[in-house]
Amino acid sequence: MSEQRYLDALTERYLVPVLGAVLGDQSGNPNNHFVESANGRALIEAFEGCDRAIAGKPGFFTTYYDEVGVLTFGYGHTNLGNIAPHISQGDVWDQAQCDQALSNDLARFQLDVARLFPVRQLTQSQFDALVSFDFNTGDLARSSIPAKINAGQLNAAMATLLQYNHAGGQVLNGLTRRRRAEMLMFNGDVASALLLAGAHAASGTRMAKGSLGPLGETQVLKSVYDPDWYNGANE
Repeated sequence: MSEQRYLDALTERYLVPVLGAVLGDQSGNPNNHFVESANGRALIEAFEGCDRAIAGKPGFFTTYYDEVGVLTFGYGHTNLGNIAPHISQGDVWDQAQCDQALSNDLARFQLDVARLFPVRQLTQSQFDALVSFDFNTGDLARSSIPAKINAGQLNAAMATLLQYNHAGGQVLNGLTRRRRAEMLMFNGDVASALLLAGAHAASGTRMAKGSLGPLGETQVLKSVYDPDWYNGANE
């Protein structure tokens, strides 16, 4: 049995039942106190971008469709997670409303991430990285990443995270950069993560709200290790 299939089997046999038993009581969760730090929020804001500014009306924004056709507002806020406020095509918000919508979204994802690690203590930068990943993909709980982290397989967890760079059936360089930045933040290299996020923001490209998981988590995509992965011209 491959290492991947072995870890997946462990997830189904041991982690899922354990989570089912403990999720109802989170009083002893060592990660309950965590909220996304200023650094974690800056990473998300840089990759999501506050789109779409209204020409001739500074400080106001309207809706847009992301690369996979999802109606989106501000920093990647959609109706997919049923988190207030609900948006309709053509809505207009100011900056404060965009910021509040992001805070609403993060509150849900912060809780979701903490609940996946009821015993293992995360660092702040690990928590920040996982919130960013889950905010973008919505796939953390369905992936093998929590099982690997809970088992102490941190390198394997990050190898899996890097492969979540697909949207619309293709690899996107912007998502590859985001996964790389999240890995750097998870590993504690916050300065490099924010530098990479800032480079992405400067390129002016929007993120796809939802990225699809890899076809097979044992596959390592060459583009992740391409020395030109940061080149904005490759968008």
